[in-house]
Amino acid sequence: MCTGRFSLSKFLVKVNCILNKNKKIKTKKKIVFIFIDKSYAVYHAISLAMQCASDDNFEVTIACSIQNYGLVKKYAASYQIDIKVLRPYWYIALPHYLEIKLQFRKLLFKKYRNYFNSFDLFICTLYEDILLRQELNSEKDKHFISCNHGVSNTSYSFDDKIKAFDLFYISGQDEYTIRQEKNQLTASNHALIGYLKYELLKDVETENVFSNNKKTVLYNPHWRKDKSSFFKFGFEILDYFAKSETYNLIFAPHSLLGVRNKNLLLKINSYKKYNNIHIDYGSEKCNDFTYVKEADIYLGDVSSQALEFLLFGYRPCLFLDAFDIVRKNKDQVISWELGQVIDSIKEFESSLKDCYVNHASTYKKIQEERIPKMFYQGDKLPSILAKDAILNLIKD
Repeated sequence: MCTGRFSLSKFLVKVNCILNKNKKIKTKKKIVFIFIDKSYAVYHAISLAMQCASDDNFEVTIACSIQNYGLVKKYAASYQIDIKVLRPYWYIALPHYLEIKLQFRKLLFKKYRNYFNSFDLFICTLYEDILLRQELNSEKDKHFISCNHGVSNTSYSFDDKIKAFDLFYISGQDEYTIRQEKNQLTASNHALIGYLKYELLKDVETENVFSNNKKTVLYNPHWRKDKSSFFKFGFEILDYFAKSETYNLIFAPHSLLGVRNKNLLLKINSYKKYNNIHIDYGSEKCNDFTYVKEADIYLGDVSSQALEFLLFGYRPCLFLDAFDIVRKNKDQVISWELGQVIDSIKEFESSLKDCYVNHASTYKKIQEERIPKMFYQGDKLPSILAKDAILNLIKD
């Protein structure tokens, strides 16, 4: 109520009441971005955090692990963003695979449940972040939003777990069509925005690993033993490049391949002595487009990084199917439509030699047709479209 004896302070309060009597006072929504996985997840949502921090409707916090703090600080430093480091119950660094076995994420959410209860909106990069919902005192007016940590490429990307989120983002028309066919879309639970990571990093200059004139192959095997090409073909591929005078090799597997198979590292590291082989188990160069920009040829299996590779130019891709995934119809791998797929190491050398011919005759045209459908590019930046979708979600 705007009453009371005259004083300067009360007079100013009365003026403020008069000016705002016909206005609905809007309370800022408290939004928290959860970055407690490996650093690759940060790149898929940090531009949205920056965009929301520039909007008066939001009060932005990033909750991250100590390992991700430096990267988060790098991007958030110029914005009104609060950074909260979440620490587990233990005070020594544990191997990532052991944290997984200990249900690290669930324990962390339980420890900080009171802290998280103060937020209205939760931005997640993994399906498992939805476990936080179980720790909240009330789900009323709490919204969970998913920023996928990569391009949707296999059945895992299209899991029905996505329906547990109030809003999720779609990178392109192809993903929209597949999710529609799987009955995952409602009138309000999704937004077609493009690719947030590409917006963040597309114009960032990177430094090449090699300075010679050889063609550079990027080999990016997945970590899962039932899908990865490495456990069946990997050392034969490394042997081939060790003897090659034609190619450079960037061996940059999914970070979990090394984390979960430390018994392989000593043997893999023996290939570091070759000047044309560069090995990286998970530095930021694996995540920030450094290698996909430098490489001339992509070699991999089920990773969606093949699609990121093609964002920077239509180039040859060669895929290794170590488990008869295609023949036995075990999974749909979208990227495999964009390059030759082989299932035997005996085909590798000839397929690599022929990859430019096959690309020119067949796959370049397919890439030109498919990539624009996989990555929507509209008049507005993906981060603006993503932020607008959040505002639309909470407008009522």
